[in-house]
Parts: sequence; C-alpha cells; structure tokens
Amino acid sequence: MRHLQTVALLLGPMFFIAAAIGHAEKALGNEVGQEADKQKRNIIFILSDDHRWDFFSRENHPWVETPNLDRLAAEGIWFNNAFVTTSVCQSSRNSIITGLYAHALGGMNNWAVYPDNPVRFTELLKDAGYKTAFLGKYGAKEKNEDPKHGFDHWFATTGFGHVDPTVDINGKLTEVKGYIGDILTDQTVQFMEDNKDGPFFLYLAHILVHSPNTPAERHKHLFTEGDIPLPPSYPDTDETYRGKPEWLRKARKSTHGVDGMFSKRTNLDTHYRNYARTVVALDESIGTVMNKLKELGLAENTLVLYMSDNGYLLGEQGLVDKRDMHEPSIRIPLIMRCPELFEAGMESDGFALNIDVAPTLLDVAGVSVPQHMHGRSLLELIEGAEDWRVDFLYEYEWERYRPMTPTVFGLRTHKYSYMRYEGLDDIDELYDMKNDPDQMNNLLGAYAVEHRATEFTNVIEDQGLKEMIRGFQKRMAEIMKETDGDMHPWYGKR
Repeated sequence: MRHLQTVALLLGPMFFIAAAIGHAEKALGNEVGQEADKQKRNIIFILSDDHRWDFFSRENHPWVETPNLDRLAAEGIWFNNAFVTTSVCQSSRNSIITGLYAHALGGMNNWAVYPDNPVRFTELLKDAGYKTAFLGKYGAKEKNEDPKHGFDHWFATTGFGHVDPTVDINGKLTEVKGYIGDILTDQTVQFMEDNKDGPFFLYLAHILVHSPNTPAERHKHLFTEGDIPLPPSYPDTDETYRGKPEWLRKARKSTHGVDGMFSKRTNLDTHYRNYARTVVALDESIGTVMNKLKELGLAENTLVLYMSDNGYLLGEQGLVDKRDMHEPSIRIPLIMRCPELFEAGMESDGFALNIDVAPTLLDVAGVSVPQHMHGRSLLELIEGAEDWRVDFLYEYEWERYRPMTPTVFGLRTHKYSYMRYEGLDDIDELYDMKNDPDQMNNLLGAYAVEHRATEFTNVIEDQGLKEMIRGFQKRMAEIMKETDGDMHPWYGKR
C-alpha cells in the first residue's frame, strides 16, 4: 500500500478537475473546466451504522472476511486516522450532512433535534443538477412522512427492524418483505439503472450493523465455533481498572456494559457473533453495488465514499455500544474510490472526520463549499495540504435515558487522547496512543484520589504533564470558539 506522502507521484491526470471547478480552471484552463462541468461526476455515499474500523479482513480480523470492502480500499484510498467528532448516531449524521460540529447544531447526543437553518450538502447537490436519492436510515429526528431535504426520491427506514421492515417511500409508509440489507441493495441497483446517464448522487445509509444485529438467514451458521476474541481491557480486575475513572467500572453492570448489556436482553458472546454476521451482509451489499457500477460502465468516473457513523465497543473497558471517547467508539473506517481522481492502493495518515464529508462531496461535484462549514475537503488532504489539522475536538452530552455515560469533552492528537468529564467527581483520562493503543495505562491515574479534594490539574505534580493538560484544555476551548460554540463558562479559567 502506498502512503499519501508520495501523492504528487500518484495522482491521476484528471485529479485537479474534481477538486472544484474554480481550481480546475486555474490549473487547466477555462476550456477544461467547462468540459468538466458538462460531465459531472456521479457520487455514491455509503454510510453504515456502528461498523468498527477493524472488522475487516484487511485489518486482520480473526473471523470476519470482507473481500468487497477490501477491494474497495485496494482500488482507492484507506484513511488510517478516520474519526467522528461525536460518537452517537443522531449527532454524527447531523454533522455529516452539514459539515458542522454537533455543538453548532443544537445538541451532542441522540436527542439532538435538527435545526431548520443549516444547509445540507444534499440540497446544494440537487440545486447543482444532480438527481438525488436517499435509501436507508435517515436519522435527523424528523417524522417519517416529512420530506428528506435535498432528495428527489427517498426510501427511508422507520426503525431498526432487519426483517420485513416498514419504510417511508416518498412520504408513504409501506411494509416491505425481506432482509433490510438486501432490500436497500436492490433499491440502490434500481436507482443506478434508472439514472445511469447521470449525474446522480446516491446516499445509501445501511442500518447494518446496528443492534439488534439480526443476521440474514443465509449467515446464521457463520462463526459458531471458537471463543470470541476479547480485548486486553476486558477483564473485570483491579489491574484493568487501576487509575481509571470510577464511572467506567460502574458502567460495566449497566445496559452499556458487558455484564448488563442492553438491559440483559443478550450477552457479549451472542452479540459479537451476530455483529460479525451482519458485517458479512454489509460486505455483500458493497460488492453488489460495485459490480453494478462496472456493469453500467460507471466504475471509472463515479466516486464511492464508504464510512460508518461511529465506532463501536465490544468489551473494551468492559463496555459495549458507543458514546464515550475510548478509541473503538470514535475511530471509524473511511474509504474513497474513484480511478479518475486517484490511483489505487493509497493510504492517508491525516485526520479525516465526519464533518469533512459534506465539503468533500461538494468539492468532488464542483460545487462551492460554504465557508461556514467546519470540515474541509479531503481532496485537500490528498493533494498534500501542509496546513491540515493535527488534532480535533470530541464532544458528547449526557443523556437521561443512558445515564451511565457522562458528558465528555476531549482532544485527540496523533499521539494523545485526552478526556475530560463533566457532572461527576472523577478522574480525567490521558493515553499515549503510540505506545498504549489499547488504553490500558491512564497517564493521569496516579492522581485519582487527590482529585476528590481539589480541581484536577492543581494536584498534578509533574510540571510537564500539568502544562500538557492545560495546553489541551486551552486548545479545546480554541476549537470550540472557532466552530461557533462555547465550552461552558468555567472552561478556559482553570
């Protein structure tokens, strides 16, 4: 695999046409820019639900084989450092469609109501002449029959049922027979066939692999043998939780913990196996879509972007699900493929975020990216932008119906992951991600007891460590201010 440090040698001859028509005209002349405008590139955006970054055969998962997703990555670009800024479905999807941090959208949890004013990138693509369709889980807290903004056609799921679901077809609720992954794939193929002359934008938002993780009948026999692989931070021992926040160990017995998961409706062993089975169904869907592109003669000039709306915990720190800032919760898979834009087999180490999707797809379409968006086009990263981000803000707001996960603000850099909790008297977390990727050793753990008596940073004796934490807090406040937010009155004063 090649890395983007050598991107100048790898980019295909048509790359700069796609960045934006304005850039293309400067680089290649007005005539070429006008020609590119006549031949708008098709775009397929595939969003899965709760798919971990490491459930791929290319990432050496011991069970799961994902030949189609692996092929997509091998023919395009795999982003090694792709993350979400809020690890929960509703807020992440709001950020994806607007290019904005969740705090600018009125909420940082699953109850975030989508405000009326932010522009959705889908509306801009439709205005630019794209035939647009939405298929799957919408997730913007709108009633089932409400119009899906920016789409000529929608086929939207109304819940998490995997078999014989009720869907909203352009405002009409309809019961459809079959397995949800197959149903959405069939709808995708039909839309591609009907709009092969383009330009089209297709947003395929799979429910897979979200719980209840009901596998397709053809996959129920998979992964029945052997013990499930458990992460190093899974054991319920004093060693595992030494130097960790108290809320973590307490959460182990909650609905989002391995000992009480989903109100004890299942257990980690069963859940893990069904999760893996639904990943196989997801991979099959990707293969069908890619094969149809080739059959229609559209594989070379269609950009396909695949990602998940958040990561997922499967026993790490004794937890399941998402929401908190530990690595499996916030890290996601992200792949882009378009032979006319870039060569196969590339990798990028730069931070790629969910807020980057909107500006990226607008850039690919030659549509001006609104200046108010917080994200940036990933084409800039691919081009080798020297001013690319070196950190990002993470945020999650406590939910009454999921009280075990506290409000957290954090900063992720290439070396460190820092988590600061609000609303409880507990310790912060800091991990060296280069030397401790499993997040076993909280570098702030030695100060857990003293934290009860005074503000946390005041008790840190190591001056270098203290300055690092204060620097992280200052940087978090800066990012918040730069992105139309307020890190609460106390923040920045400590």
